[in-house]
Amino acid sequence: MSFASASRHPQPILDTPSFRIFWSSSDALAIELKPGFTDANSSQWPPEQERTVDDRGRVNYDRYADSSKARFWKNKLGKILLRDTVIPELIRLGQAAVASGIRDASVSLIDFPHGYRLFIHESQDHLAPRTDPYLHGSVYVNHFRSPFEFLPHLEWIINGQPKKPDGKPDCQCTYCSGKPQKYIHAERHFSSSGDDEKPHRKRSRSRRGRQNKKTYDPIPAKDYTKLNLGTSSGTT
Repeated sequence: MSFASASRHPQPILDTPSFRIFWSSSDALAIELKPGFTDANSSQWPPEQERTVDDRGRVNYDRYADSSKARFWKNKLGKILLRDTVIPELIRLGQAAVASGIRDASVSLIDFPHGYRLFIHESQDHLAPRTDPYLHGSVYVNHFRSPFEFLPHLEWIINGQPKKPDGKPDCQCTYCSGKPQKYIHAERHFSSSGDDEKPHRKRSRSRRGRQNKKTYDPIPAKDYTKLNLGTSSGTT
C-alpha cells in the first residue's frame, strides 16, 4: 500500500509527524511511516548474485526475502510499536479509552522505511542451506538480524534521527549504542515466542566475568517535540 492510498483513510487513530496508525480493515491496524523518515539507501544492499555451488557443495549468496518472511518482520515491528509507542502516546494525549480498545488488536507495519529491504543469506550445504534473514539499507548499520534488533533503530528514525555531539546516531539499537542485544531484550520485554530468526550459539557454562556484569540506564521516553526533520539521508 502506498502512502498516497493509505493517506485517504479518513480517521487515523493517531497521526504524528513521523507515522500514522489507522484501521486497515474491521479488525486489523496498520502503522504507516511518513515520507522522509529513513536513514537508508538502496546502495547499501548486497550486490545481485547468482546461486552458485562451489566444489565442496556449498553456497554463499544473498537473495530477496519472500513476502511471508517480510510480513513476519512487519507484524513483529507493528506489535511492539503499538505497545511501546502508540499506546503510551495515546495515554499521554488523554485518550486512555482509545488505547485500551486497540491494545490487543492485530497490527502490522505497512512497509519498512524507504530504502530498506529484507534479504535471506544462504550458506553451507546447497542441499539444505542455512538461511539467515538480514535487513539491509541503513547507512549507519551494515544489517539487522531480527525485528528485535531493528526496533530501537526504527524508533530512532521515528523520533527524527537525533545525533550525539560527535555526530553519531543517538540510537539505542545494539549496533549504535554498543549495548548487548540480550540486555535490550530484557529491558524492553521483547518476546521471541514464534520467532524463527537467526539462531544463537549455545551459551558457555563458564561463570567467569559474571561479577563484573555491566548495567545500563533505562531507555529514555520518546519526545515528539524534538523531531530533527532535516537529518534523514538520501533515498532512491
